Amino acid sequence: MNRLDLILVVLLLISTASGWRLGFLQRTGGWIGAALGIVASLLLIGRLDAPSNLAGRNLLLALGAVVVLATLGSALGSLIGARVLGRFKNTSARKVDSLLGAASGAGVILLLSWVLVRPIMDLGGWSPQILRDSQAVSLFDRLGSPPEWLSPNLSAASDIIPGVVAALDAATGSNSVKPPLNNPLSQSTVDQLAASVVRVSGNACGSTQAGSGVVVRGGIVATNAHVVAGSEKIHVALSGGSPQDAALIAFDPVADLALLRVDTMSSAQPVEFGTPSTDDRGAVLGFRGGTELLAEPFAIGSMQTLPTEDIFGKGTHRRDVLILGSNLSHGDSGAPLANTAGQVVGLAFAISTERPGVAYGIPIASLEPLLNAIAADPNQAIEIDSGPCLETSAAG
Repeated sequence: MNRLDLILVVLLLISTASGWRLGFLQRTGGWIGAALGIVASLLLIGRLDAPSNLAGRNLLLALGAVVVLATLGSALGSLIGARVLGRFKNTSARKVDSLLGAASGAGVILLLSWVLVRPIMDLGGWSPQILRDSQAVSLFDRLGSPPEWLSPNLSAASDIIPGVVAALDAATGSNSVKPPLNNPLSQSTVDQLAASVVRVSGNACGSTQAGSGVVVRGGIVATNAHVVAGSEKIHVALSGGSPQDAALIAFDPVADLALLRVDTMSSAQPVEFGTPSTDDRGAVLGFRGGTELLAEPFAIGSMQTLPTEDIFGKGTHRRDVLILGSNLSHGDSGAPLANTAGQVVGLAFAISTERPGVAYGIPIASLEPLLNAIAADPNQAIEIDSGPCLETSAAG
């Protein structure tokens, strides 16, 4: 039993004991009230502009609304349930109510764990070893995936494009380098680069995809194509900044690259490009988990030209790939790879599913065809369609 299992066991015991104490009627009344409160708060949040990109004060207000309305609803529902229970004077009926309450409390925790554990851990911050060693995760895996209607759409979807990553893992084999322990960039270099790195998000087929991007020209942001694929509305935001509307003006599903025009960021400082080389060290600046901007050290193990599908699983195409030693996480897709000179030598785009600490990047030179296509006048570039939604949540 590891720490994840311990957390789940503690939650299970607390929920079971609480269910016994409150009973089925009071507990169910509380759940119904909380659910109605959450629905009411989500309807309220939905009236805000770009709810999927809430940031700063608006995010705190939104979370506060959810907590307050859910708490009030739960209290009111519990009160109603308690009054209904009070009508039963029979001791046996009350014991049955307590038993049903304990069973429902345990059942809810088990159901939520089955549905939520993997998606939440996929957002990053946990070691892959914890997933492999967890007895609970092993049990959930044997049960299979939850029904699609039960599965949540979390905002920093996975940096895993199944066909592409499988091909890369197979082609690169054991050819990898260990992630560096420390970030080799100075704090001043990180701060300078951070002013050009953005969080990218878009609403696609009912889910919110999120990744990272970088300013490559005045008002032009580069990111991964899979971050914005299928998105109807795209927004970008600097660290600590508010979301800005972005227009998709270039999209390459083979190279997994996209360019966004952000009219409100025309004065943002573009990054300087560099040429990647084997044994380069640097940092990946990305919005890990779709939230906080972090600098994760990387090392380039090799540069190869490999055959893969495009992001939609079509065809076989040869593309240049950087094999990285780096502990990347969901939300790092599209994040710039900066060397010790502060030059951007590539963009992160995928994480190995077979080897912890291995990730993949796109050499910055692969961006040149897209930049050349809009070179005449980026401000007049026509907004284009982002294609269909990906079959799996592959943004981030």
